[in-house]
Amino acid sequence: MTRTSKRTASKWNKRRQGDHFAREASRLGARSRSYFKLQEMDHKFELLKPGLTVLDLGASPGGWSQYACSRVGGEGEVFAVDILEMQPITGVRFLKLDLSAADTVERVTHWMGDRKANVVISDMAPNITGNSTIDAQNYSRLYSAIFVICGKILEASGSLVFKFFQTDTTAVLRRNAHLLFESSLIHKPKASRSRSQEAYIVARGYKPHMVAKTLPIQ
Repeated sequence: MTRTSKRTASKWNKRRQGDHFAREASRLGARSRSYFKLQEMDHKFELLKPGLTVLDLGASPGGWSQYACSRVGGEGEVFAVDILEMQPITGVRFLKLDLSAADTVERVTHWMGDRKANVVISDMAPNITGNSTIDAQNYSRLYSAIFVICGKILEASGSLVFKFFQTDTTAVLRRNAHLLFESSLIHKPKASRSRSQEAYIVARGYKPHMVAKTLPIQ
């Protein structure tokens, strides 16, 4: 390890040691500190309960799937999808899949046995290139994929929770969420780092008949 990488690792370890949520994740055996983001939103907005079917998009390393599984119990089901591998979680079914692939909806629908999800959750974000134009396009593709999947898999009256970042498409994103759901709001959990520009849209009461009125996210 070079001197620079040693200094970087030392700073990361100090920051992690001083991070309440990282310490709690280690103490509880949670896959990631993001576990507490979903936990807070669930407590605040009553998203999850025993017996529900949950679809976790971009699930790896599994913090959200892990929390969702603890809430829906043995009578519920958690389906997790990601392009990255994820270590198994008892009670969670995992599919390695690129969500941007043309046949994503068909493959996920078949894999879930034509079940509808009561709740769709997503803490994923695209890789950041530093090029604002490319990054904005990647965000748009990601958000579009989430809405397309919801159109086929989320049940009427279901809920959607997903991460977003402020871009030129944010206004359209919020408009579509407002159209497609009885209620939608923005929330930034305490477990989100203060310097992070991430926030979450929490939308409830899915209205699939409104899909035709949404605008393309581009």
